[in-house]
Amino acid sequence: VMVVMVAFRKSSDGAKQILSLPADLIEVDNHPTVARIVRQVSGDFCSLVFHSSHEFAAENVHVYGSKSAAASHAEKWKSEDVKKQEVVVQDNLLKDAKDVLSSLGCKLEEEPVFGPI
Repeated sequence: VMVVMVAFRKSSDGAKQILSLPADLIEVDNHPTVARIVRQVSGDFCSLVFHSSHEFAAENVHVYGSKSAAASHAEKWKSEDVKKQEVVVQDNLLKDAKDVLSSLGCKLEEEPVFGPI
């Protein structure tokens, strides 16, 4: 499974949208990309972690996070090409997760203060 995390300051519109979600853990059924959304509130931040479906991860098994444990052990996973692929995969997961959020009435229109990572 692949994950992408974003964080917003509690005082932001993004955090207000996040706090409007019905639960801290949302299981997403029958979605080709997104399997789970996890909300965390800590200190001055609200964050969301988007978990991919197993199918999405399997389709992108060749892409490793550039800061992952795998990348730390193999030079080939540190290449610029792999970093570009990582960004594409991350963007696709984030875009689809935002679509799921939108279907729940949560519209993240501002940029997070942290992430996506």
